[in-house]
Parts: sequence; structure tokens; C-alpha cells
Amino acid sequence: MGYGTGGGYDVYGRLIARHLGRHIPGQPTVVVQNMPGAGSLRAVNYLYNNAPKDGTAIAIFSRDMPLLGLIGQNTNVRFDPRRLTWLGSSSSYANDAYFLFTRKDATVKSIAEARRAGGPPLVLGGTRRGRPAMTCP
Repeated sequence: MGYGTGGGYDVYGRLIARHLGRHIPGQPTVVVQNMPGAGSLRAVNYLYNNAPKDGTAIAIFSRDMPLLGLIGQNTNVRFDPRRLTWLGSSSSYANDAYFLFTRKDATVKSIAEARRAGGPPLVLGGTRRGRPAMTCP
């Protein structure tokens, strides 16, 4: 678990762990180990470099970690995302709720305006270092 205890990802991971074992031959006990740090980079580095390579170790980490690995500009990335196996997601992304808040004085006033080619820029940031940040053109 690339995040600390008590947060949303921790609850999500523990919920999966509670049921995952009964779908694996031998019905093993699944134990959650929290490994917070650098927006889950610490956990994915551990999974790639130190965890057993026999299928007994899986991880939940930020969805942008593979991209971070492909870009290659972060010297703390110690994994090749092309050598990881994606197991799946609990989200279809079809009905997920996403919110975008801007300052009252921002030049962009709607999603349509943010998406419009040549429209005013909307600078967005992540919640902390190691999280994604982007700019909409």
C-alpha cells in the first residue's frame, strides 16, 4: 500500500485484501503493509526492486507512477513500468465523480472553456509533492 493508514487508499486496499484471498488457490491470508512516501513512489520502487517476484506481492500505488517512470526525469524512479503487470481497477471511470474548483478570479469559468483550443490557460496542481500537476491549454 503506497499510502499511509486511515486514508481512502488504505480503506480501499484493506477492503480488497479482506476478499482477495478467497479467489487465490489455497485461500491465503492477505496482509496489507503500508509504505507511504513520495506519493506512492516508495512502494512501487520496493515492489520492483525488493519484493518477491513470485506473485505473492502486489501493490496499490498512484495511477501516474507508470507515466513518471516513462518520462524518465525523476532520479528517484527506480523501476521500469513496462515490466510491471496491471491487475485491474475497481473503477470503470464512467460514473466516478471528479471535482474541479477554481478561484473566483480565474480566467477560465467552465470545463468547456478550459478545453477550447486557444482558450485561456488553466494552471492546476496536485495535493502534494509527488502527485500529478497539469496545465490545460
